[in-house]
Amino acid sequence: MKSIEVVAAVIRSGGKYLCVQRGRTKFSYTSFRYEFPGGKVEKGESLQEALQREIMEEMDYTIEVGEKLLTVHHIYPDFEITMHAFLCHPIGEQYVLKEHIAAQWLFPGEMVTLDWAEADKPVVKKCSDRIGLLSSPNGFITREPCILPGGMESKPSVLMRKMSMSIVVLRPGSGNYWPG
Repeated sequence: MKSIEVVAAVIRSGGKYLCVQRGRTKFSYTSFRYEFPGGKVEKGESLQEALQREIMEEMDYTIEVGEKLLTVHHIYPDFEITMHAFLCHPIGEQYVLKEHIAAQWLFPGEMVTLDWAEADKPVVKKCSDRIGLLSSPNGFITREPCILPGGMESKPSVLMRKMSMSIVVLRPGSGNYWPG
């Protein structure tokens, strides 16, 4: 099985993260999925150099590479990936989508509504954890106030659950409770 080492830019600006959508790919399980932009590390490059090069190649976008958030190891049916995700900050405001079909700046509470590539899901969870969203198989619970889709501010201990493509907010005392 082919093994690939890649880097991913978790680009944050104003509390929102840049989420990009792939077009049709060679594999159905990565086609049209969202991801954090990035790409393969070339021989002799540092991870940070690879990330800056990839973002410039894919988006004509200059970024400042910050702290490493995590490294994800994921096995897809046809290849294995090791992805190093870094928190990044944009230097400019303009970018061009060369490799992707869509881009959105989203708060972590909004990011959970997207259809993410499997390798990127732990990075989405890490972003959510950084603002106090606790994940479970059924959804997320906030520890701190955060902004939900539509600009609504949540209160601590609000349960959000992904249902289809929308988020349902269940308030304590409403008869709904966090499972188990």
